[in-house]
Amino acid sequence: MESNLLKNEFQQFVDLYLEGNADGDQKRLVESYFELFAQQPDVLDELSDLEISAIDKRLHDMISNNIQLRRSVLNRNQRYFYVIMIVFLIAGGLFIYHNKVTGLNDEPLIQAAIKPGSNRATLTLSDGTGLVLDSNYNELPGDKFSGMVFKTERGLLSYKNIRVNDLRKSSLNRLVLSTPRGGQYRVILPDGTRVWLNAASSLIFPVVFDEKERTVHLSGEAYFEVAKRVSLPFTVCAKGLQIRVLGTHFNLSAYPEEPISSTTLLEGSVIIVPKAGTTLKRLLPGEQAVVDEASGSVIVTKADTEGATAWKDGYFSFDNESLETILRKLERWYDVTVCYDNQDLRKLQYTGILSRNKDIAQVLRKFELTNTVKFRIKGRIITAALN
Repeated sequence: MESNLLKNEFQQFVDLYLEGNADGDQKRLVESYFELFAQQPDVLDELSDLEISAIDKRLHDMISNNIQLRRSVLNRNQRYFYVIMIVFLIAGGLFIYHNKVTGLNDEPLIQAAIKPGSNRATLTLSDGTGLVLDSNYNELPGDKFSGMVFKTERGLLSYKNIRVNDLRKSSLNRLVLSTPRGGQYRVILPDGTRVWLNAASSLIFPVVFDEKERTVHLSGEAYFEVAKRVSLPFTVCAKGLQIRVLGTHFNLSAYPEEPISSTTLLEGSVIIVPKAGTTLKRLLPGEQAVVDEASGSVIVTKADTEGATAWKDGYFSFDNESLETILRKLERWYDVTVCYDNQDLRKLQYTGILSRNKDIAQVLRKFELTNTVKFRIKGRIITAALN
């Protein structure tokens, strides 16, 4: 009786945790079990095929129940929580039968492995010359950059032994750091500002900032930790917008192919300067400004700051986003092209958190678990079809 009560309580704690309603003690208990389970990666190897099938069936049922009104994709931790709970139930003697899901296993939908993106970028000088930044470069010699010396380490570009006066005398006036599809990179700017650059993005910045202002130009997405200089404002220009700050942390997504641009503030204060004729917007920490490209309208709402910056921490995060928008993120990160057998698929909405460090087959499989869509891969072409 005591054992059954413990299992029932644990299941309730897991449900409360996934719903975001667990109190401090319940949250710590569930997380401690997850940490214990995560340290035993081969625990499922001890289960029989029948038990594994039972787990798959129960997972599918739980997913279906949780996304009845809103299609959802479970993140890695949530999946482990469910597995923990199900293992407890199976160990307690609960019989679960396996029922094959029609259509998902008729033939292999994923036929090739496409690896995730990595730390790759190109540094281009104002005269058009530059270097591809990858693991082959540790220090970029000064003779290639008019006396400037850069160093690269684990996806980070920075100046070495900066001498501002020498840089101001340099024949160079700007640098461009650009990432390809399937690439990401970080840079420390001359003033100490740190920038994380997402895939298919570029950042234009001067060799050294002048004494009146600090201005950079962004295409794509980047996260900024701006070095505070009270007398020297920092401005990011992107898609006709200007984001003005002094010292702050914020994320800016401004891809040319996207219909909106978004600025999410984590710390400090920023002013959004939209296109001519629209009102300035000031953001406070925890707020997001979304600018509609067509109308120029600016809407400020409460932000999911963790979701907005999840990409730099190795995750895809989406909340009620359309499949079309989500798959565009995958296109940029995995350097693939997505086609649709049915255009209605573009409008399906999903919520979830997925790792950016998995191959694309593993990521797409999470969507297939919702029983709403299936995928085929041929080369670097991905086709989405109704399930």
